[in-house]
Amino acid sequence: MKDAKKNILASAIAAQAWNATTSSKCVEQWLASVINTANTTPYDKAIDSVYLDSHIGGAQLHHLLDGQHDIIGAFRAASDKLPDDSLFSEIFGTASHLLKDLFSVSGLPIVSIDPDTYRQGSEWVSEHLGISKSWQGDLLQINALELLGGSLCMASSIFALKQGDKKLLSEIGASSLITGIGSANPIALVASVVAIAYSIKSKSKDNDLLEGICKGIGGTGTVLVMGTICTPFVSGVIGSILLLVISIILASLVRNFIASRFSGDNIECVENERFWNDHLRLEEEKIKKKFSPELVNALIKATS
Repeated sequence: MKDAKKNILASAIAAQAWNATTSSKCVEQWLASVINTANTTPYDKAIDSVYLDSHIGGAQLHHLLDGQHDIIGAFRAASDKLPDDSLFSEIFGTASHLLKDLFSVSGLPIVSIDPDTYRQGSEWVSEHLGISKSWQGDLLQINALELLGGSLCMASSIFALKQGDKKLLSEIGASSLITGIGSANPIALVASVVAIAYSIKSKSKDNDLLEGICKGIGGTGTVLVMGTICTPFVSGVIGSILLLVISIILASLVRNFIASRFSGDNIECVENERFWNDHLRLEEEKIKKKFSPELVNALIKATS
């Protein structure tokens, strides 16, 4: 039962790599069309006022750059525009707008950034580090699917830490790192740093560490490959979700195959060690038969 829970957890973490595929964009757009509906309330218009006036940042970056889509900025904008409303109405109206924007494709900002500061920093990072501006913008914003996936990665890392399971911890670290980079998910990246740091720090066997990393790469890589190769052959939300389910099943099979290979190697090592110990025992018995106990003890002390 315990192993089953670990397998389900590891497969769920590997599935988060789906957020980095084109297939997930179909689901993000569908969620946006259903939940992120037209902004018609006074609070919607108040929080979006900077964008409506200047179109700063465009559709992808205005949540990050307009200063009114983090929690404090949004509440301040709503309060300033509607000063006569009650505190409860302002909180409810602000929360409703931010919740809708969380389900947009771009999502909400981790923290609002001054447009000039962002432009200069983004250009420097793009020029000197080769990181695309689109990836940078995505990293600084998080939508509902990314929040769900990143939170699962973080919770799984904490679970593995509490269980003291170094193998699972290294697997979660590898999976979260690939997911975080592929989908520009800041929470998954933080989870990967935590998991990898503790798995390296802990005094676990090198074989366990390697097995966990290989399983993480294998499972997550399977989801990425399936989501990339098969996306042109599926359409619609249902097709994308079915592709995700198939990817999770294949990822689980790949993980089990990798585990079986390491398990076979471990069995072989144990057998070799047993044969060697038996050989040493037989040799020791032969020596005891040929020589006196005093001489045998002296030889043992001299060679130990």
